[in-house]
Amino acid sequence: MKNLFYPFSMLIGILLVVFLQYSFQFYFFYIEQSQLFLWDSAYLLESLALPGGLSRWLSESVIQFYAYPYIGALSTGLWVTAVALLTGNLLEKISRASWMAMLGWFPAISLLLISVDFNYYQSGIVAFLLSLLAASLYVRIPVFLIRLSVGIVMLPLLAWWGGTVYMLFAVMSLLYELSCQQSMKQKAASAGMLVVAAIIAIYFYHSCLVDTWAKTISPSFYFVSKLKPGKMIYVSWGSLLFLVGLAGLINQKKHAITGKKQTMTWFVVSFFVLMAIYMGLMKFVDKKSLRFMELDYYSRTGQWNSIEQACQGKLTNFLYMSILCRALAEEGKLIDELFRYDIRSERALAISWNSTENVSVLLSDLYFTCGNMALAQRMAFEGDVSAHGAHNVRMIQRLVQTNLIFGAYPVAEKYISLLEKSPVYKNWATPYRRFLNNDKLVDEDPLLGQKRALLFTPGETNEVFISGGDFLQAVAEPLLANPDKARTAFEYLASFYLLSKDMPNFISLVNQFKDKPFLSPLPHTIQEGILVAYERDPEKWEEYSLDKNIKSRFAAFRKQVLANRNNQGLPGLLHRSFGNTYWYYLMFK
Repeated sequence: MKNLFYPFSMLIGILLVVFLQYSFQFYFFYIEQSQLFLWDSAYLLESLALPGGLSRWLSESVIQFYAYPYIGALSTGLWVTAVALLTGNLLEKISRASWMAMLGWFPAISLLLISVDFNYYQSGIVAFLLSLLAASLYVRIPVFLIRLSVGIVMLPLLAWWGGTVYMLFAVMSLLYELSCQQSMKQKAASAGMLVVAAIIAIYFYHSCLVDTWAKTISPSFYFVSKLKPGKMIYVSWGSLLFLVGLAGLINQKKHAITGKKQTMTWFVVSFFVLMAIYMGLMKFVDKKSLRFMELDYYSRTGQWNSIEQACQGKLTNFLYMSILCRALAEEGKLIDELFRYDIRSERALAISWNSTENVSVLLSDLYFTCGNMALAQRMAFEGDVSAHGAHNVRMIQRLVQTNLIFGAYPVAEKYISLLEKSPVYKNWATPYRRFLNNDKLVDEDPLLGQKRALLFTPGETNEVFISGGDFLQAVAEPLLANPDKARTAFEYLASFYLLSKDMPNFISLVNQFKDKPFLSPLPHTIQEGILVAYERDPEKWEEYSLDKNIKSRFAAFRKQVLANRNNQGLPGLLHRSFGNTYWYYLMFK
């Protein structure tokens, strides 16, 4: 069975890559955005100055390429398979039982499950691999004193390069020494590994390199500092230490399994490995987050039709609705098609800011679409400073654009230079240099020029709203700055009043801007709102040149409502014919 472990593990690895690509491709795109990697000596030195800096630098150097399809699934699959192979080889070496090699997949599976948590740093997997490489070298040194000396030297190196995996290595080494045929004095001396590890932990904490005692000795070091990790993060370490201890016991007892028993044992272990992979992924995968990451990717890449297709049917999350509304706005049909989707309230337009990275990014996108450059820039700052890694790529790109729009060319150049240090985003950043100190070129650009046209004049800048707390004021500002070119801001504002069922403010807004080109002719949803607002005063309808077909449809809607007012199935009865109208939303949502 010894020869089957490696080909079987490679087969599992290949299947794992296929599964990750199919199920998690948007997760890999998403985490790449939060970890801007800089190909720069200063960035390398800054990383190496911190505990675990090498593992983090190595992981981020790979994660940058997650921007391209297949790379994320391929690299994660390779890392997890490498963990399984190294662990299996280590267990076989210690136990001298070939069937134990397959058990190496259990720590690998637990690492896989935690690695698809956005709040877990991929550097934790790289560090885990470093500790396994160190342990594999350690158990192959036959002379105790040389082995112990090498182990003590490895501890600070692992702490520097990998982070808290030094403690994992120290405990593994001690368990191995306890299983060896040697004197009690030698076994007691091997406890010196733990003493050195304790000294490192004390140094980390008192030097403020790590903020809590728990993070000086546990895998929580590889989790976002502001959040408390779940129990799954400890399973990889716990299962590895348990298996190393078990391998040592098997070696001491010398219970060899041969012949048919060995074959049966190997297949039973393999079966449980496959079941653990399947059941673990089904239980721990957050499908809601994966759907948000898919929509976020479409939003970032401007695939508006894909967002619309993905949001067909029932929507239960305001994050999804907000991305959908932005897609409709970017296509210039927010007010026309808003009620064709399962929109539940005005909160669908913009969720409340909560200082997190994902919401800051979403709001920066929204305000950029609306034309409020001050708030788009403010939210870009917030999204960048709260990024999991050094920077949020998308928000640095936004800061390039907004500073060019504002004419803050030295600031824009700073962010362009930052992106040019990225092998992946250099080609995006360099073309923006042509806009530096060139107002005419900015004004002529279809995107930058359009957004610049929505800015207040220099004398009006004291009125600019940048606090991020009042959505109505935020989207109203482009309308105040340039009413003729602020169609998107108008549609957001009109949609807000319709969704909140605030008919007086809706009518006031329409009356204020009804002479603008973007309201000629009136969108059908605006007409539906006017019919409702003046339902008891139909003479007012004549002031708005309403379409006779829309008026006839409204009459049919009222007739059915009045005829079935006591029918509990009225919403379902009306949905087929009127489910995409404002009138249906007004009555039933």
